[in-house]
Amino acid sequence: MPLPGAEDELFWDEIEQWEKEKTMPHMTRIERRGLERGRIEGRAEGRTEGRAEMLLRALERRFRVAVPEELAARIRATTDVNLLEQWFDWTLEAASLDDFKQRMQTP
Repeated sequence: MPLPGAEDELFWDEIEQWEKEKTMPHMTRIERRGLERGRIEGRAEGRTEGRAEMLLRALERRFRVAVPEELAARIRATTDVNLLEQWFDWTLEAASLDDFKQRMQTP
């Protein structure tokens, strides 16, 4: 349950001060839980936005053309991380942007 703004900040300041006083050399339980929660949320969201943008950049640099908006929209709408990674690999293998698009059409 999140605390209201100022109380949340005060809570975390107190936790940080307590950890410093205890000179904890390892990761705290709170830090471990936060990292794990971030990993879980990241998997749930798919973290596709960054991958999609990198794919678009790779296509533009590889083929030295602007990616058509229809193709860019399809890539950005994709939520399957594995598919985006496969498409990135195809960027390295395709002879042209048309070849890349044709590979995307093949099941």
